[in-house]
Amino acid sequence: MVVALEGEQADPRVPAPTALRPVLRFTRLSASSYGLIERVVDDDPEFRARVAAAATEADVGRAGWLWLTRPEGWEADPVFSAEAAGAGAGAVAGHTASARLRRERAGAEAAAARHRRQAEQAETARRQAEQELAAARAASASAATAAAQVEQLTARVAELEAERTQLVRQLKAAEADGTELRRDLKVAREATRQAEAELLAGGSRPAQDLGVEVDRRAAEAAQATDAARGALEAAARAAGELARSLDDAAAALAPGSGTGSAAQTAVEAGGAGGRKGSGRGRRRRPPAIPGGLVADSPEVHRHLLLASGATVVVDGYNLARTAWPDLAPEEERRRTVVLLEELHARTGAPVTVVFDGDSSAVSPVASRIVRVRYSPSGVTADDAIAELLAALPVAERVLVVSSDREVADDARRQGAAVLGSRAFLAALGR
Repeated sequence: MVVALEGEQADPRVPAPTALRPVLRFTRLSASSYGLIERVVDDDPEFRARVAAAATEADVGRAGWLWLTRPEGWEADPVFSAEAAGAGAGAVAGHTASARLRRERAGAEAAAARHRRQAEQAETARRQAEQELAAARAASASAATAAAQVEQLTARVAELEAERTQLVRQLKAAEADGTELRRDLKVAREATRQAEAELLAGGSRPAQDLGVEVDRRAAEAAQATDAARGALEAAARAAGELARSLDDAAAALAPGSGTGSAAQTAVEAGGAGGRKGSGRGRRRRPPAIPGGLVADSPEVHRHLLLASGATVVVDGYNLARTAWPDLAPEEERRRTVVLLEELHARTGAPVTVVFDGDSSAVSPVASRIVRVRYSPSGVTADDAIAELLAALPVAERVLVVSSDREVADDARRQGAAVLGSRAFLAALGR
């Protein structure tokens, strides 16, 4: 029994005979159990050899040792005679008691090993609990820091909104100044034509004086035009930068920006000033239109294109064939890219143009500041634009330029603003 128990607990395990395993759980052995043990040892030479290797003749007596080792002629040994059997009864009883003690010792050692394992598991659980407690405390401190950051960002967003409102007012004033200057330019040009007419008619004023007057008025008109254009472009760039700053602040407040769930809760509770960024289940929002502007008006078109800070996605051939309907495709693409480079230079907004056709077959146009894309073979530019919009972050404001109804409808479904090709050209002054 001791040999069988120690084999089961060894590493690697040495299995006990199958018939003997039920007996290993017994705390006390019956007569039938002893009979079972005897049959197992008698029938299993390998297990019998293990028992013999673990025992000595002093442990099991002469008869037991011969029965385990079974040397040649062992059964004829005098120890198995009738007289020896009676004399050995006391030894058998002593052997039984010794086996019981060994069995109890093996059970106690097994219980001790089990308790040691349980103690080790309890220690491991205690250490894990300490680590989780430390992590919870760190998360609590991080949440407090995130809440403070949210409060600061909310205040900054409010400041940026106020600055944007001020810039919009300045932009309107600059546009008004531009209108007045254009009117002055028209008057100056009319005066120039009159002066030229007087010069040709040989009027009373000397030709030299008339030439000087014409040059002066032309210079003043050109200077006024340049000043108006510079003011408008500066205001547009400033508004675009402010819009991007607002989007960056909104993205910082959004989930996944590093401020944690506590930060998002604080933003949602804060109401005004909190903006949602990109995330699953959210819808893209089109660029905001300042109050006081009439929807779909030239002013709105100019704001969307020059001051909204939106990413611009252009249906290439739709715009090219609106602007230059009689050119070859290569020249259409070249002029379109040049026009969009001018747009990027004025606004700083990211610009992507999509043409139909594989770039390997249509002599692609290269540009350092405008992203030029070609739809793969078998895919229209309409589908390529739809896929491009779906891939852009939800927090990114997008303006799609196309007069194609399907392209426009899909862009609006995806939360983008839409500007027709003719309105785009008019907003750029083309």
